[in-house]
Amino acid sequence: MDLDRANILIVDDETPVLHVLGTKLRAHGYEVNAARDGRAGLDAALLHQPDLIITDHSMPRLNGLEMIDRLVEDYPPHRELPAVLLLTSRSISPDPERPGTAHISAVMLKPFSPRDLLGQIELALALRGEQTAELADPLTGSFIDTAIGHAPDDDGHDLRVDALASAPRNRNRDADAAAPRRSDAA
Repeated sequence: MDLDRANILIVDDETPVLHVLGTKLRAHGYEVNAARDGRAGLDAALLHQPDLIITDHSMPRLNGLEMIDRLVEDYPPHRELPAVLLLTSRSISPDPERPGTAHISAVMLKPFSPRDLLGQIELALALRGEQTAELADPLTGSFIDTAIGHAPDDDGHDLRVDALASAPRNRNRDADAAAPRRSDAA
């Protein structure tokens, strides 16, 4: 895959986010498609089979995690699943037992810098298809690889979360299914 011509799908219900991200990514040589909600994002992912999906977590018709879970179930078995960057304004810990969680390369907390986003895109694309062990976030116990950005806690205080753990992972669902679960290895 030519990383500079990678096909990226952006899924967000906020038009300004779609416009800004699309413009920035096209300026960096990426092919970009966009969808305005989780259901449209699922349809676009099945149609365009992107290398990477950047999706908001909170959206109508399917949230980002629901969309990725459905994508894992519906994706053509002969195709490698895309890497996923999940955007969120609140700290989240997706359930490691959800089918889509293993395909999330990074969680990025809003607001984030364009430099951080481009770095995560390059990392996710470079590592797509490679195998690694899962790394748990020591603060939340989640199995998300990376969280970068700022987010308010419940009291409105700004929390800074930097790269907690970053590792490639196999995006092939058959290999994921054959791999022993963390609890089996203990």
